[in-house]
Amino acid sequence: MLETPVPVEHVVRGTFTAALAIPIGIALFAILGGLGYIAGIVAALVPVLAAWLYRFGAGHPLTAAGFPGFLLVTAVGVGLGIFTGLVSGFLMTMPPVPPFSPHFWDAFLDSFASGSAFEMVWLPTLVGIALAVVGVVGVLRGLQQSEEQVL
Repeated sequence: MLETPVPVEHVVRGTFTAALAIPIGIALFAILGGLGYIAGIVAALVPVLAAWLYRFGAGHPLTAAGFPGFLLVTAVGVGLGIFTGLVSGFLMTMPPVPPFSPHFWDAFLDSFASGSAFEMVWLPTLVGIALAVVGVVGVLRGLQQSEEQVL
C-alpha cells in the first residue's frame, strides 16, 4: 500500500524567505510615503506577502510553528516601512537637505519635537498600523480555515 508523503515544513527557511517582505515593504513605503493613507495599504500587504513568501520557502503553508517568525517579520517590515515612509514624506515637504547630513536628522527630529510633523502623520500612521493588523488577521483566518480543511 502506498502512503501519501507528509509535506515537511521548513520553519527556518520559510522565515528567512518571508523576511524578503521587509525590503519590499520598505521600498513600497518609501515610494508611497508622501501619499498619506494610500501608503497604509502597503501595511496590509506586508503580512500577506510575508505569508506567501513563507509558504514558498517552507514548502508548506504557514502553521503555528512558523507563526512567531511570521509575526516578527511582519512587525519589523511594517515598523521600518512606517519609519521610511515618515522620512520620505519629510523629504518631500522640507527644503532639499541631503538625508545623510546631520542637519537633516536635526530638522527631522525638531519637526516631531515641535509637534508640527506629528499632527500631520499620527492619523495615517495609525491607519497603517490598523491595516497591518487587518492583514495579520486575514492571514490568521486563512490559517484557521486551512487547519479545519486538514482535519
